[in-house]
Amino acid sequence: MSTPLINVEPGVGIFRVIKNLSYRPQYALAEYIDNSISSYENNKAELKRRHPGYKLRIVLQLGVNEIRVKDNAAGIAKVDYARAFKPAEIPPDTTGLNEFGMGMKTASIWFSRNWKVVTNSLHEDKTGIIEFDVDTIIESKNATLSPKFKEKTDKAHHGTEVILTKLYPGRINGQVVRRIKEHLADIYRKYLKKNEVEILILGDDDSEVTAQPIGAYAEADALVAAAAYKGGPKEEVKWEKKIDIQIAKGRSITGSAKILARGDTHKAGLYLFRRNRLILSAAEPYRPEEIFGQSNSYQSQRLFIELEMHGFEVTHTKDDFIWGAGEEEKGQVIDKIKSALQHGEIRLITQSSEYRARKNEQGEEKIKKKFNSKAEGVLEELLKNSPQLGEINESKDPPKSYLQEKTHKAPIETVSKKITISGDDWVFNVSAVHGERMSPLFTSSYENLGKDGYRCDIKLNVDNAFAVNLLNENLNHFETLARVSIATAYALAQSQKANSKAPGYLVTNINRMLTEFLSGSNQ
Repeated sequence: MSTPLINVEPGVGIFRVIKNLSYRPQYALAEYIDNSISSYENNKAELKRRHPGYKLRIVLQLGVNEIRVKDNAAGIAKVDYARAFKPAEIPPDTTGLNEFGMGMKTASIWFSRNWKVVTNSLHEDKTGIIEFDVDTIIESKNATLSPKFKEKTDKAHHGTEVILTKLYPGRINGQVVRRIKEHLADIYRKYLKKNEVEILILGDDDSEVTAQPIGAYAEADALVAAAAYKGGPKEEVKWEKKIDIQIAKGRSITGSAKILARGDTHKAGLYLFRRNRLILSAAEPYRPEEIFGQSNSYQSQRLFIELEMHGFEVTHTKDDFIWGAGEEEKGQVIDKIKSALQHGEIRLITQSSEYRARKNEQGEEKIKKKFNSKAEGVLEELLKNSPQLGEINESKDPPKSYLQEKTHKAPIETVSKKITISGDDWVFNVSAVHGERMSPLFTSSYENLGKDGYRCDIKLNVDNAFAVNLLNENLNHFETLARVSIATAYALAQSQKANSKAPGYLVTNINRMLTEFLSGSNQ
């Protein structure tokens, strides 16, 4: 008796699975770009021969009711239709970006119930049209498609357009288009940097004629300085190095690492690529604690590492690597990267942790004298306007936030004043304190003193990045800093007094903007 054969092809049920995947629009759209780049790379010589100065152009029109993705790559040949449009059909060449045979199909089924592919092969005279009606396929349990063909209107035309309609609600909207641009600019930054690919992302109100392609990644300068640790270079050097790590089973890691000349929490991180496509750190910078320390450490603001992972496997959504032994392998890889960063005289982790750009250049006596007079003046103004201050009252409580970090040291000087506001006595204590460069510009606390009224304590960090730049220029800027910190602290105190819920986010954002983005000096 013969053994029966078993058909293990996925069948139409896979369409139901795909449309319910936990996917993000950025990764789904990246699948179309991967296909376009693979088509370009497989046919690069012929494309450039036919069109001197040729550049791959990919346009994503992202509407609430329709998505269109088109390119000027080599198109899909008729002989490849069966493989190209069947889910999980592995392509013959798996060394490119479309290695799983799932990308376009998965993304299209996830986005919409109806989609159409219009393709013009570089080597054929007819336009192929293939249409998917997902609901009909699932209901009929029949995934047989009948491609249509028509004569090309322009024999030289080539490329592919995917048109998605009947979109599932919420997967594309105007709010996510900006994030998609940033995300895809990160993923394909190596291609954009080489000026090989032009990617245009359009919202409902954008025009392909007037819109600008997403920008090439701007390189950040490396720090030039002497070593801040014993045993390092005494003269100024550029703090960057090449990375070359050999790993078992023929795998390797190559790339470069540097310390940023200017601290930047948006750029600092570990960026892991595969086949020139960013895999890990695309959504947000990846900063493993073994290398970058705690979230507020100096190395978390300065270390910038870009590495190509050779021979490593990735998930089918290409948002992470497949790590062996319950991510034990991931830890081993991180350790090897850390060792490479610290190897030799140029120890990047140590330098990024120990180096300080500028200290406050004013003497402590000058700080005390100037702070005293300026803070006193602001509080006098507060006293004068106290009848109107009672109108200030937010309606939400702050969470435990960035503002409340207890990183400041003993006060250099404190100015106090008792002020009556709306019948309540308030004691304001405003202090100048030493603190870390990247800790908050100011912190505040509020206390109900019972029958004695209320107290608001404000600590202004004179070593904060923004404060250093301002005060080294002119100590009179204490007045500006005092105004900002006292006004914000009082608003927060009134919110707490009223048992409100979330204005602390405002203070957090003010601190972070001034400290991380608007300090006006190298960090």
